[in-house]
Amino acid sequence: MAQKKAKSVQRRGRPFTLYLHQDQARELDLVARSRRVAKAELIRLALDRLMEQIRGGQLNLPLGVENL
Repeated sequence: MAQKKAKSVQRRGRPFTLYLHQDQARELDLVARSRRVAKAELIRLALDRLMEQIRGGQLNLPLGVENL
């Protein structure tokens, strides 16, 4: 019996560790499953929106991060 060759994962970008509270992780799991979208993709989309709001001046930032 021939062995199947393992798929190589094509990764783009840089790895980043993100620690979520349990309730955030649970909510992310639920949304990812219900939308059939990878959790990493949801996080990238949310980060893009956050940065867009910061650049546009539409978001009041917490103390200490006003120079972004």
